[in-house]
Amino acid sequence: MKKFKALAGITTAVLVSSIFVTPAFALDWRDGALKSWEFTYVDGGEGIESVTVSDTNNTANGEVAEGSTVVTKTGTIIWRDSYKNVTTFTVDVKDGYEVSKVIENGREGDFEKTDDGVIFKFTREGAEFWGIDGKDVDFSIETEKIAYTFVDEEGNTLGTAKLGDEIDFEAPEKEGYTFLGWKHGYEVVTEFTEDMIPLDGTTITLSPAYEINKYDIKVNYYNNNTLGEYGGYIHGDKPLTVDYGTVIDSVYLRDVLGCQEYDIVGFDSVTVGADTKEINLVNTVPVEKGSYEYGFTYIGKDSGIKSVKFSVDNGEEKNIELNEKIVVNTEGIETFKTIKFTVEVEDGKELVLKASGSENKVTENEDGTYSFEFVRDGSKNDFGSLENSDITINLFTQNK
Repeated sequence: MKKFKALAGITTAVLVSSIFVTPAFALDWRDGALKSWEFTYVDGGEGIESVTVSDTNNTANGEVAEGSTVVTKTGTIIWRDSYKNVTTFTVDVKDGYEVSKVIENGREGDFEKTDDGVIFKFTREGAEFWGIDGKDVDFSIETEKIAYTFVDEEGNTLGTAKLGDEIDFEAPEKEGYTFLGWKHGYEVVTEFTEDMIPLDGTTITLSPAYEINKYDIKVNYYNNNTLGEYGGYIHGDKPLTVDYGTVIDSVYLRDVLGCQEYDIVGFDSVTVGADTKEINLVNTVPVEKGSYEYGFTYIGKDSGIKSVKFSVDNGEEKNIELNEKIVVNTEGIETFKTIKFTVEVEDGKELVLKASGSENKVTENEDGTYSFEFVRDGSKNDFGSLENSDITINLFTQNK
């Protein structure tokens, strides 16, 4: 334990109360007529553990209680060592405190900080017996709490506090987490206590404690697409509570939700954030061979793809997202049906198409987008291969 020691030296021989140990030797007739001086410990500040006394004439040593008086003595023969006496008061303070003042007879006295603590002294000589002025002393010791600097793990200053102060430094924000308080070691602390004081220095490191947030989201289950047409419809939903940062991907769908036949609409995976409200899953249903249905599934893309739209026979353009499928029914038509896809790519890129049952030809439009199309007539799909009935579309880009 680190302690400040306040030392008071007095050169008058001391008569010690019953708490003092008997001296190893005492003054005798060779020291001349003895002179006594009184030193009264009037008051001690907060955090003082003990005050002890010793003197060079070995007439007083031991612990001094607050409110008690110590009496010291000097000899009066000038060539004797006892002619001059130094009495030392040692003040032990608790961790987190320091001696701030020594008051002697109502006035602030001098003290010095040393490697061992704080010392302050009084000196008396035997000549004072013959009329040279010397006074008894009432002394008080004042203390104050040490202000410690608190820093985070990166060394940034959080603020200062003294023993007993609340630990309420401003909390750093962390998305997706709730701040629980500041940790010292492994425990969250709310008050500066003695066990937090470092062995060296006045800097204390704290680390923020967080609890991960949980979010309620809704999982929607679709067949083919989320459009409500072209073979798409919702057939159910499910509430889900997950931690912030949870990655929902094919593994999560299989192991947690038990729906490995589904994909996430628009993404390969979703990381749950504070704004995640719902996730759409889609199950693509193969077209039935021998029917009038033809399917087109958007199964892959790279980072250069910005958006994909489709239209049937130059009708209204609609968005199609990754993993969605559109189904076009040709029953009852006597002419051809044209399914056109339009793709927007990042600047400086050009589209590369990889589609099953296709020559993979694309057209660059005047607005910088790219198009490709498929034509189907009103016949049943059992005359062609399944590859032509259920097209899979992969979109990539390359530098122009």
